[in-house]
Amino acid sequence: VSKLEGRGKIALKFLQNDDSIKVIVKDNGVGFDKENATDSEHKLKGINLIRERLELLNGSDESLGFEMESNVGVGTIVAFNFQVVCGD
Repeated sequence: VSKLEGRGKIALKFLQNDDSIKVIVKDNGVGFDKENATDSEHKLKGINLIRERLELLNGSDESLGFEMESNVGVGTIVAFNFQVVCGD
C-alpha cells in the first residue's frame, strides 16, 4: 500500500460457506490499471504468485477462484476462495 497521506488502510473480510471460505482483501492504496499493466511490473508478480498458490490449494476448481478489481486513485480489492477440509 502506498504511503500517500490518507492511504494505507487494509480491510479483511472472511465469509464461510458449507465447504469453503471466501477471503476479501480491500485497500485504499493508489490502485492500478490492470488492463495496461504488464507481467513484468511488481504489482502483477505478486498477484500471479497468489493465483499460483491458490491453484496449489484448490487444484483446477474454478469455483474456488481468484477475483481482482483495481482502480487508479481508489485502491484494490482481491477476493479468493479455498475449500475447508474438516478432519475427524
